[in-house]
Amino acid sequence: MIKSLSNDKNGEGLTLAPCGTPDVMRDVVDDHNIMPYKYIRRTTRASWSENNILKAIRAVQNGISIRKAAKLFSVPYTTIYDRLKKPIPDGTKKLGRNTIFTAQQEKELADYIIKMSKLFFGLSRLHVRRIAFEYAEKNEIPNDFNKQKRLCGKDWYYGFLKRHESEYEKYKFDPRRIYNVDETGITPVHIPGRVLAAKGQKQVGAVTSGERGKLITVVCAMNAAGDYIPPMFIFARQRMNPELTKNGPTNALYKISKNGWITDELFFDWIQHFAKHIKASIEERTLLILDNQSSHCTLRTYNFCRERGISIITLPPHTSHRLQPLDVCFYGPLKSAYNIECDNLLRSNNYEKIRQSDVAELFKKAYNRTATIDKAVRAFECTGIHPLNRNVISEEELAPYKDLQPSHNMALPSAVAGPSRIRNKIQTSKVAASSDSQWRNILFPKIKMAITF
Repeated sequence: MIKSLSNDKNGEGLTLAPCGTPDVMRDVVDDHNIMPYKYIRRTTRASWSENNILKAIRAVQNGISIRKAAKLFSVPYTTIYDRLKKPIPDGTKKLGRNTIFTAQQEKELADYIIKMSKLFFGLSRLHVRRIAFEYAEKNEIPNDFNKQKRLCGKDWYYGFLKRHESEYEKYKFDPRRIYNVDETGITPVHIPGRVLAAKGQKQVGAVTSGERGKLITVVCAMNAAGDYIPPMFIFARQRMNPELTKNGPTNALYKISKNGWITDELFFDWIQHFAKHIKASIEERTLLILDNQSSHCTLRTYNFCRERGISIITLPPHTSHRLQPLDVCFYGPLKSAYNIECDNLLRSNNYEKIRQSDVAELFKKAYNRTATIDKAVRAFECTGIHPLNRNVISEEELAPYKDLQPSHNMALPSAVAGPSRIRNKIQTSKVAASSDSQWRNILFPKIKMAITF
């Protein structure tokens, strides 16, 4: 069994991060390994087929000499001799040195990694290398890992992934089974559109429903084939009022919370609503893409999804504006249509105040006009999720912030050449960009594994 992998004396214990969280620590370890990352075969050893070795063994058992069987079936003499002396599983070919860990020990490591990913605490490459080192040290397994940096080598890591590739479930998801879910907020107080006014007028106003409205959270979901899940409304109330559901979207779900925000319990209610409409099953698995909000990552939700064949992928923080289909192509047009419906209602009702009981009907009109097949398909294309496009985000957007800063020899514009405190603020500001294309390396391999393998 694996001994404790955390809380060691040097504070190098296991660091857990939610699935999809970027490994912002750069992998600066440069191990001096002998084997290259991609070994090019230089010999013809073990080029025999398993069928030939089985025929040779049967021939020897029927009375033919080992040497004659070796020539007859093009299998080395020593290979046949070893197989007769110590049988090994069919299809097994092994060359080179023994691995540091036994097959059982590596299976324990692989099971641990899979378990953590299912609990929404997926381990990055650096974490896995640290865990492997601690596993070897605490179980007193002889190794040649880097003792100074307390990490195993990169070659061991890539070899481990190759040896245990079958340990990870890979599913082929049809576009109909790839969903994205996200929340957005609306209020009875809409944002007026543009109006005509006299040229040069400094202040242009428009009538709205009120000064400030209560937040209403709406949870929407759509798939890569253009299908939509009926939305869920969350009103900021203490008691539910049937008037709030009047003329709302068909089969929509209506809930309440203290502040109108989604909670762990409400998201679990939505997951049940989602599973009901997609007819979730183990036989036909579904991929659900969402952000890393805390209400999404609960054990009850995980168990429910696991039992019903729903695979979850969480997006890295601060990337939903580029990687979440609903944010990229849907919520903008939806809110514009909602504002138009609110404006139309005000004009037709002599500018009477919009009530919370009017919101569901107004949202339904905007939703029916916005939730089109083309918009959903386009949203998944723009984010590179389906069809898979790893280059949907340009290199400029992934450039390290230091590459975006002006050089020391570059003169600042005259507009900012004034007070030194302004110049210093501009020069020391940080651009929120990721180094080494980390979003692409973290998110898209997961989606590629889930969709295309």
